[in-house]
Amino acid sequence: MAPTRPWALLALLSYHVSAVKFAAEASFESATEAALTHDLMHGRSWFAAASRYLGRSYGNPGRSCIPPAMSKHIRKETTVDVARMLLDRRPFAFMRIGDGDVFCLQGKGHNIEGMDYSNYSEQCHELANDFQDFGSQDDSNLFVLVGEFFLCRPGVGRPFGSFLEQHSLHTKFSGFLTSLFYLDLTGLEQPAGSGNYGPLPQTIVPTAFKALADRTVVVIGPPHLSKLDKTLNTAIFIDGTDAADKVSNLTAAIKESSAKWPHENVIFLVSAGFGGRLAMYRAWKELGKKDTFIDTGASLDGFAGVESREFNNKTRLCRILPQFMAPGLCQCSGSDCKPSARAFAGVHPSSSHLAAEKPQAAHVAQKKSRKVIKISAPAVRQRNHANKLAMMRGPQDHPSSSHLSAEKKQAVPGA
Repeated sequence: MAPTRPWALLALLSYHVSAVKFAAEASFESATEAALTHDLMHGRSWFAAASRYLGRSYGNPGRSCIPPAMSKHIRKETTVDVARMLLDRRPFAFMRIGDGDVFCLQGKGHNIEGMDYSNYSEQCHELANDFQDFGSQDDSNLFVLVGEFFLCRPGVGRPFGSFLEQHSLHTKFSGFLTSLFYLDLTGLEQPAGSGNYGPLPQTIVPTAFKALADRTVVVIGPPHLSKLDKTLNTAIFIDGTDAADKVSNLTAAIKESSAKWPHENVIFLVSAGFGGRLAMYRAWKELGKKDTFIDTGASLDGFAGVESREFNNKTRLCRILPQFMAPGLCQCSGSDCKPSARAFAGVHPSSSHLAAEKPQAAHVAQKKSRKVIKISAPAVRQRNHANKLAMMRGPQDHPSSSHLSAEKKQAVPGA
């Protein structure tokens, strides 16, 4: 049995900022400690982090929360390998599967933003089909990451395992990734997943992420990400609002954008929930040998001043990565930076998906040299009221969606 290190237990028991900072600054003597620190530094729940750490330390290395049906489909590559492909300008798709996607596969429950998956039966059926379609064509550059910290949560790991047991995956599917939930676009994090980005430059000036410098980048996400022109080196911005309601239109917009640079590896950054993942997969099936698709989720929100997750805290980001923040959000004296008054003016914690509940009219506008595209949904359902009621009630079961049919054994038992 591997010994448990005192600093790790302290971080687990207290979950105080001081403990997390100490963990980040400590030497990483094992992959177990690095994974623990990554979970805590990136806002994972202490329960999930504790489950992973204790499971690894007490005789179940690496897969304490991974269902048996999933353990048969783990690929050898890591997120670090995928990040290297990005720097080498090789095409790939990087998709992340979280607890919301598991709820979607069950046809019930809601995500952190209050999206009620019982209202998305058709799209959740498509997501279930996509799982079984992985591997139907060469997927050597398709990386599907399942967040193990989500699987440690009650009501997530067991239902996902049941889904995999009842739905045979393609025999040629290369398998899932499990390590590090986001790609490091800054090019500064050392070691990977640590939250350590090194010393700040002596002069703070707006800078593009290292992985995106001198690249053609198309950003698909909520309107606030349009503030990150410099950081993301944005050539085209596509409004990803209501992505789950306009997957076909979004996929078409991706193909149209790619066609503008027929001989170039275009990078698509997608922060549009599970609807964005549906569009990504469909676009990758046609463009996967040319372009790169990265599911960025909520990881970019904080740089635009939106505190959608704990790791998107503006004070923290202005302190450690001010050169990548949207204009006017940080004020610096030398390399000592903190949020400006503007960063808090009229801003409240939000998420890249909260704005996704409002239908948008089709509109194409020009701003500087960057093109902004807004796509209308063909038939947007009115569900704000239902979502608000769901959030008031709190997490609970909803009637299973139609795609969980008995004839296809779609029903997934709860945990």
